Amino acid sequence: MNSISVNGKTYRSKKSISISKGKVIIDGQKVSGDYENDKEIYIKIEGEVNTLDIDVCESIEITGNVGTAKTSQGDIKIDGDVIADVKTSQGDIEIEGDVNGNVTNNMGDIKVGGDIYGKPKTSMGDIKGKKIYIEK
Repeated sequence: MNSISVNGKTYRSKKSISISKGKVIIDGQKVSGDYENDKEIYIKIEGEVNTLDIDVCESIEITGNVGTAKTSQGDIKIDGDVIADVKTSQGDIEIEGDVNGNVTNNMGDIKVGGDIYGKPKTSMGDIKGKKIYIEK
């Protein structure tokens, strides 16, 4: 069971978390907590998560492996591996482990401590990885 903290309030999850328009949905169920009026949303996850889908936040920090991670706006920091894809439109992506899928960022840097097995792409920023395997 994962520990998920949103602006200091802690929830428990087995698989997925999404935040859309300030509403928190964990494992398909809306939970108490309305962050619609919060100017900044900080998310910290301790443990593994299959799906992370956030519309807007200041930052996401995960201390574990991730299936997929997506945000429209906000920095993403993952201390484990990414099994599939990770994507943000605005913000930096930092991953300590490997990425088995694609890493996409429109405006920001991509920094991967391990290998990238998918396609890394950024329109405005730098890409760094231990080894990048690009399919031809």
